[in-house]
Amino acid sequence: MVACCFAAVHGCAGRSSPAPDSAFAVEAAVARSALDRLIAADNASDLPGVSACFEPDAVLLPPTGEPIRGRAAIEQHYRSLFARERLEVKLEIDETTLARTTATLRGRTLGWRIPLDGSAASAFSDDFTATLRRAADGVWRVMSLEWKSVR
Repeated sequence: MVACCFAAVHGCAGRSSPAPDSAFAVEAAVARSALDRLIAADNASDLPGVSACFEPDAVLLPPTGEPIRGRAAIEQHYRSLFARERLEVKLEIDETTLARTTATLRGRTLGWRIPLDGSAASAFSDDFTATLRRAADGVWRVMSLEWKSVR
């Protein structure tokens, strides 16, 4: 368990990564695994898997349109998405900030949207900020996910 607030920026010149077995490194890896689970569920078009990655009151903040609020609305968003296309997504995390029960991760997703109607696939590259909460059971889930297209 993380006893106090920790913050680290990975990949910045002049800063070293935390020791692999440090409290920060262990908890950061567990928080990052929540996003890994989400990406795996995205790539498998696994609606229950996606849903399990979000808090009941989570918010998606797409680059255009209104925020998508609550797990039920997020499920509907993904149901619609998975009915139209298959995703091939790769996750890159640049920064992880931890507090006792929250984590903020920043990075990018790269990949392909592959329409199910056979039309041409399209590449994407999005920057994202995800805020996660660690529940009493120790599981990290997404509270908010904001992204913007960079390509």
